[in-house]
Formats: sequence, structure tokens, C-alpha cells
Amino acid sequence: MIRVDLAACTLRLPLGMIVLGRNSRPNGSLALATIELSGLAKTHARGVVGLHPIELEIPSGELLVVLGPSGSGKSTLLRLIAGLDAPTAGRIVIAGRDMAGVSPRDRDLAMVFQSPALYPHLSVFENLAFPLRARGRPRGSIAGRVREVARALEIEPLLDRGPASLSGGERQRVALGRAVARAPRIILLDEPFSSLDPPLRAALRERLLDLHRGSGATLVHVTHDQQEALTTADRIAVLNQGRLLQCGDPRSIYERPADRFTASFVGSPPINLIPCRIEADGDGFRVHVESFEHPTSWPISGDQLPARDTPLGAFELGLRPEMLRIAAGERAPGSSAPRLFAIVDRLEYNGAEVVARLTSGSRTLTARLGANPTVRPGETVELTFDPSRAMWFDGLERACSWAKEPA
Repeated sequence: MIRVDLAACTLRLPLGMIVLGRNSRPNGSLALATIELSGLAKTHARGVVGLHPIELEIPSGELLVVLGPSGSGKSTLLRLIAGLDAPTAGRIVIAGRDMAGVSPRDRDLAMVFQSPALYPHLSVFENLAFPLRARGRPRGSIAGRVREVARALEIEPLLDRGPASLSGGERQRVALGRAVARAPRIILLDEPFSSLDPPLRAALRERLLDLHRGSGATLVHVTHDQQEALTTADRIAVLNQGRLLQCGDPRSIYERPADRFTASFVGSPPINLIPCRIEADGDGFRVHVESFEHPTSWPISGDQLPARDTPLGAFELGLRPEMLRIAAGERAPGSSAPRLFAIVDRLEYNGAEVVARLTSGSRTLTARLGANPTVRPGETVELTFDPSRAMWFDGLERACSWAKEPA
């Protein structure tokens, strides 16, 4: 018989599993927390609309990032889910239960704000222990749970210190720890990293992903940082002026935005938007760009036409900076590849790549080049791109559909 001394063994688990333990409850069952928003709307005093009616389902365990500029309704949406504000219309259903009249305390959620909002008179240990005591956790288990959370967030050496002696990043880690200590089924984050330096933001984003991977919690993260959204989200919900414009996985938001705002807000450097016209040309069609110093045009096939009720007239052509490339050599005979002429204004070195800022007449363009570009400021260059990857936006700033989705 083999005897194992369990007391002498050290079990090393992934970070998130240590912290949240798959969000299990005392009976061992996983607490599901699907959030359903049906016609959810909020109108503030004097008729100011904070949120137009929203239809959205957030599956249990998903990391949804709500993305948008200041004043877009992100925090309003979060406060409605948390129960800190009451909707003007619509319903919030969590795990099959209508939240009308349900207090924030009884929604089994935790919220982390932009400001850590720690209790200044309590130590880090007591800040972490507070929600456990408030929920009636057995006294004997609190110390062990607090140390588990602190160890996972790498703040165990700080447990005896007060919030005033901590750095901004340390305070935010304590705030995260306080939120997850009691393993809530929903965690709401209201731009908790926005005031931190970029390296610290990146580190805490990684910590957030570790926490989420090992939990069963549904996580809704509000931010105005599109890069943060693209790198962390299972899905992104884009808000602007209180309207939900699009909700999808990061790739579809970036490559197939539903409208001009989403296309321009998501992506760094931002997308190039070029006014143009599509006109009939014999048996085919032709794109005309006249706003550049050197007007240009090229034929377009029927399967590349932007699909709207009338696929002719004024549009905006959307090209991500990485879609543009410097045309090499002479154009091959019979080639119909689009060509745009521009002057290199400046080159910005970003390590693995160089971003070129170009001008043509009153228009500007941005292109991603390799780490060792052959062009220099002041040169006139020909730019080309793959028309099948182009985006089109109509006069109402809606994205037009595409005949073929990207592979």
C-alpha cells in the first residue's frame, strides 16, 4: 500500500482557480449568472436620455467588455445591472429571476470602480475580510480565504498595511481582491485601470484574465480603451450616445464594424476613411476618388460592390492602416489594382513596425509598414490594397454588407 502524506504536499493551481474556486456554492453546484437585458432604457432628469432601449444577453461565465467614449452610457448600463439605479423601461433578468425591486445586496454581484474606494481606517486584511464578514462567512474560514486571495493577487506582504501607504496599482489590486473574495456570480468593473500607467494596466489586465479563467463568474468590464477591449473580451458591446451599435467578438468588431463610428473608434492607428463615388461603367462599375491631389479611379466587380438598396452614389471607403502597402515597381499590363498617390509626411518608429503618415491634397492617410521601410519623408509613393478587404459606409454612416466574409 502506498501512503501519501497530504500535509506535506503542495498543490499549485492556476491563479484564478485559487481565487474564485469556479464560483461554487456550499452545495457544490455552479452558480449560473446569465444576464438578459430586454428593452432596458434610462432617461435622466429633464428628459436627458442616458440609455436607449437595449436588447442584450450575456451568457453565464462570459467576459463582456462594454466599450465607448465618455458619455456613451457605459456606466449607466453598469449601474442598472448592479441595481444602483432604476431603469425607466425594460427588464433585467439574472439567472432567470427578474431584478425589478431586488436590492444590490441580493443580486450576488460585486463592483469595482475607477477609484478603489477602500476603507481608509482598515488594513488591507480587514478590507479583504469585510465582504466575507458582511455575508456572515464563518469566522474560522475568513483568514484562510483572505490569504488565498492576497496570495493570488500578490499582495500578501501588504496585509498589515493601510490603504494610504499603498501605490495606485496596489490599491486597485486590493479593490479587485475585495470584489472576488466572496466568489460572487457577477463582477462589474467600471474602468478600474484607467488612471494607471500603461505597464501597470497591462499587468492588471493579465491578472484580470487569470481571475476570470478560473472562475464561473460573469464579468462585465466597462472601458473607453479599445485596445483593452480587443485584448481581453470574449465579446465587445459598443455604445455611443446611449445606443448599442454592435455586439460581437473582437475580430468581427475590428474587421466587420457595423457602422462608421465603430470602425473609427476601434483600431489604433485609426481607420482611413476616403470619400468616393461608385458609378456604372459600361457593363461594370467604377470607383472614383477625387478628393486627393491626384484623382484616381479603378474598376470594381459586382461581388465587391457594397450591398445596399442602391449600390451606386456616394460612399466612404474604409481601409485599416495595415491594408495599405507601398506599390512595388511598374503596374503590370492590364492590372486593375487600386492605386492611391500620397506624400510621406513623417515616419513613426514603433519597434516592430513603422507607421507612415501621408498626405494628398487635403486628405491624410496612415499606413503600417515593416520595421525597415524603404521610403523617406517627402517622397511621393503609390499605395495599393486588396479591394476584397475594403469596408464601405453609406450616407447614413452604416456599414454596407459584403458578398463574402473573410476567411
